[in-house]
Amino acid sequence: MLIKLQIVAIFVLVSCNSNHKGFTIIGLTSNIPDSTKIYLADFDSSYVIGNRFQFKGIVDSIKEYKIYTKGFTDYKILWIDNSKIIIDASNSTLKKAHISGSSLQNVNSKYQDLENYWEKKVDSINLIIRQTNKSDSMLLKGILQIKDSIILNQQRANIKFLRSNPDFYLGSFYITFLMFNQPKQITEDMFNTLSEKTKNNEWGKSVRLYLDKSVDLKVGDNEVDFTLPDIKGKQFRLSSFKGKYVLLEFWAQWCGGCRRENPTLLKMYRKYNPKGFEIVGVSVDERREEWESTIKSDSLIWTTVSDLKGTLGEVPLTYMAYYLPKNYLIDPSGKIIDMDIRGSLLEERLNSIFKK
Repeated sequence: MLIKLQIVAIFVLVSCNSNHKGFTIIGLTSNIPDSTKIYLADFDSSYVIGNRFQFKGIVDSIKEYKIYTKGFTDYKILWIDNSKIIIDASNSTLKKAHISGSSLQNVNSKYQDLENYWEKKVDSINLIIRQTNKSDSMLLKGILQIKDSIILNQQRANIKFLRSNPDFYLGSFYITFLMFNQPKQITEDMFNTLSEKTKNNEWGKSVRLYLDKSVDLKVGDNEVDFTLPDIKGKQFRLSSFKGKYVLLEFWAQWCGGCRRENPTLLKMYRKYNPKGFEIVGVSVDERREEWESTIKSDSLIWTTVSDLKGTLGEVPLTYMAYYLPKNYLIDPSGKIIDMDIRGSLLEERLNSIFKK
């Protein structure tokens, strides 16, 4: 009976309905026992039978999903489009599986291979740097120059890849990860290789926003004004606090460093707010319930605002808040007088300001 069941299951796996307008995922395995349950996050579950499993469904847009075994003992992150997708783990684990199928899947796999190639080179040179005696400045300088050369070649390779694949829909997505760690001109060169369709998808719009709006602010620069809604939907404008000292704090519910800093900020706010100190927290969360619950649990009694677009919202992009926590201390005239100041250093700075 079990043999018959396996034969029927295999027949179902290999005979896809040609009228199906969504996606079909066919998984090939070797080291996962029969009858092991496989999950596709937000969709369904399936079973491994005869070293194969299958999922079918429809997505309204190209999105990232995770396929995993119970307890996440093995998993694979993949992008799903409405096409036939092959996850080939016949000679590996799910995590190391090769993905193919549609043009999107094939090009994305090639990009992943390219990224892995350069990531290994950068990791290797970083290991050498960590093992190098820091007192040997000449040697360290030479190694850092080699690292710079590797990174430059990596950037050139990325540009070449995107130029060869201008319709790669995820090209703009990957640029959102690269753009903060390279000169803006490199990002613009990469972006300009893409087709108009790719430039205008959700990630392309964020890259364009970054190129148009981002400012590499430094101490002595003026704040960049903005308007965002608070948790009650009321529009707040940064310049409305002109005449006061303002700590512009970028944070998120999932940021451990931000959460650990909140008790210090609460202490400083209660002590110095009566003297003219304000805090404006810009949440880069994407889920309202997480933003709201943290306001309550951490007693964030100061102004907190967000557009719930994460780090790709206009204000985080403008202020280049791609790492958290990140903050700016702004004087009553709107000038930035300090950056990334927290803990005892913030306390000393505020104490010095308000003792005058």
